[in-house]
Amino acid sequence: MQDELLLARARRQANKMVSYFMSQPNGLWHLIATISKLPRFEGAYEEELRKELCEKASSLYQHSTLELS
Repeated sequence: MQDELLLARARRQANKMVSYFMSQPNGLWHLIATISKLPRFEGAYEEELRKELCEKASSLYQHSTLELS
């Protein structure tokens, strides 16, 4: 149960971070830079946060490249 709460918290944090970065100029690139600075393999929370941010950034990048074509 504790792990599920921790993972849900990481997902909410990822959503907040994505919303913030995407409201800024060049937000996708700032999001990617932030992901690259996150600590690796610190714990379940950080791992889930990194995973969620990577998935969202990938999706946003794919969407933005489709708009350009």
